[in-house]
Amino acid sequence: MRGAWAGLVRPVALVPVGVVAFLFGALGAGRVPPWPEVLRLVLFAGLLVSVSLGADTLNQVADLHQDVLNWQNRKDQRPMPSGLLSPVNTLSAVVTGWFVVLVVGALTLPATTVVLLLLVVLASWGYSMPPIRAKDRFPLNLAYLSAPRGAFGVAAAWTVYGGLLDPHLLALIAALVPFILLAQSSKDIGDREADLATGTATVATLWGETAARRVTMAGLCWPIAAVGLLSMWRWDPYLLLLAVPAVVGLWGCPRWAPQRVWALFYATLGLVAVLAFLPLVV
Repeated sequence: MRGAWAGLVRPVALVPVGVVAFLFGALGAGRVPPWPEVLRLVLFAGLLVSVSLGADTLNQVADLHQDVLNWQNRKDQRPMPSGLLSPVNTLSAVVTGWFVVLVVGALTLPATTVVLLLLVVLASWGYSMPPIRAKDRFPLNLAYLSAPRGAFGVAAAWTVYGGLLDPHLLALIAALVPFILLAQSSKDIGDREADLATGTATVATLWGETAARRVTMAGLCWPIAAVGLLSMWRWDPYLLLLAVPAVVGLWGCPRWAPQRVWALFYATLGLVAVLAFLPLVV
C-alpha cells in the first residue's frame, strides 16, 4: 500500500515547484536569508509542494474514468486506475493534507502568504471538482491553471519576506500568467485522444493539435516579449536569456513529441525563476 501512495508522486513536476518557490521567496527577501530565517523559505517551499501534490492527486481522482481508459491501453502501475487505491480514501488524504498545510502556514507564515496559499487550494479544487469543475469549461480551465501557478503561488512565495505590491513582483506575474495560460497547452497535445473520448474541451480538442502547438509557441515567446515591453531587462539583464527558450520553442514545437514540448514549458518556467534570482548572487 505504501508503494501505491508513492505512485501518486511525480517528482519531475513537484521538485521544480519547490525550487521555484524557494527562489521567488528569496527574491521577495532581496537575498537568500541567513540561518535560521532561511528555514522559513524551506518550510514554505515544502508547503507549496504539498499543495501542488494535492492538486495533482485531486485531478487524478476527478479524472479517474478517463485515466482508466488510458490505463486499459497501457496497463501501467498507476495506483488509482489499477485499483490499488480507493478514490474516496485518496480524496480524504488530499483534504486532510491541505488542512494541515493551511494550519501550519497560519502558525508560521504571514497572513498574506496564507491567504494566497488558500487561493491556490481553492483554485485547485475548483479546477477539478464540482460545482465549478473548470477543467470542463473552456477557457475557464486555462485561467484556473495559470492564476495559481503564475500569480497566487509566485506571490505567496514572494510575500514570505516581501511586499505584495512590489513592482518587480507585479512585472514577473505579468510575464508568467500569459506564458502559463498559453504554453500549458503543451500538456493537452499528448492528451488529445483521451480528452476527445471524454469530451474535455482544450485547445487541442477544439482546434486540433497544430493549433495547440502554435498556442504553446506563442506562450513560450511571451516572457521575452514581456521583458522588453516592461523594461524588465533594466533591473535584470539576465532575463534577456529568455530569448533562448523562445527560439527553441519556435523551432521545436512544430516538430517534437508532446512530452518534449511539455518539458520545454516546465524548463522555461524554472528558467524565469533562475534568471530572476541571479542578480542576488552574481
